[in-house]
Amino acid sequence: KTEYNELQDKQVLAKPKIVLVKVPGFHEYVSLTGNYSAVYKRGIVKNRARNMLIIQQASKLIKKGYTVLIMVEMIEHGNELIKFAEIEMPGVFTFLHGETKAEIREQEKMMFTDKKRKGVIATRIWSEGVNIKSIGAVINAVGGESELATIQRFGRGLRKDSGKKDVVLVDFIDADAHRWFQKHSMKRICHYSKWGW
Repeated sequence: KTEYNELQDKQVLAKPKIVLVKVPGFHEYVSLTGNYSAVYKRGIVKNRARNMLIIQQASKLIKKGYTVLIMVEMIEHGNELIKFAEIEMPGVFTFLHGETKAEIREQEKMMFTDKKRKGVIATRIWSEGVNIKSIGAVINAVGGESELATIQRFGRGLRKDSGKKDVVLVDFIDADAHRWFQKHSMKRICHYSKWGW
């Protein structure tokens, strides 16, 4: 059994409600060339259509009353998303990363826990060791294929809280994208199937 299954058996985890959103395909992203870092930057970090879709999904969830955590890998990606968030929902989101002052991170964590802050974009500083049981929805903006990294990103929202029985987990399927992102999407779908989501 995986660690996830064992925790689920102990009934300390909220029930995941997985939402898979297909990213519209554009030829410029399918035919990207270069090493993985360069392709990732163009196809994920700087992909305007994908980033707008992420923020639109976050906006829908917030309007339904959820608090939303968007997980990113790179500061540059967070900066791209916060720009779109400020257009869609001015003042609703904050972006936290390793260079954010510790006191601001703690203050924002308390506001998010108390639901005074409705949306947070965060790098891996919130992938491990941050326990906020009140999170209503987690969005994986990163992509990626690692099983461990995927469960860690979504793990922020999986803890039960009083009155919270389930959590919305949103992922983006890059089916009409570069072959690497297609493969990674399929790998994550396999993880979700294995976990019974």
